[in-house]
Amino acid sequence: MKLATIVCSIAIGGLWLVGCPSDDDDDTTVEECPTAETPTADIIQPSNTAQFESGVEVQFVAKVDDDLDTSQSLETHWYDALYLEPEEFPAPAPDANGEMRFAKSDFENGIHTLTLEVFDSDGCRGEDKIVINVGAER
Repeated sequence: MKLATIVCSIAIGGLWLVGCPSDDDDDTTVEECPTAETPTADIIQPSNTAQFESGVEVQFVAKVDDDLDTSQSLETHWYDALYLEPEEFPAPAPDANGEMRFAKSDFENGIHTLTLEVFDSDGCRGEDKIVINVGAER
């Protein structure tokens, strides 16, 4: 699988963040998996580098899949890294089609790296990441 990464820089109050994920669909991180294909994670919405006003409700749509396990049996975790300190936040489990839909409105102002991490029953791992800006002037 081709892994694409675009290096970018964002300046916020003198702090530079480097290494933003790309907008490519092939940006799922793949770890070595001894027994099967790794599960896949895809954050569909919001889009990478999206900007939101403070306090707005951000709509999430994501999809997970695995060649071995059903979508509902996959273990998923969402992380929000504001200024490089990741914290897990609650989100609903995937439905039978592997889709996850929810809204979140309690983001602090700043640049957030959002990560969806998925594990299958073999312990194989996949992830997808995006960066959003909350409190951005439009």
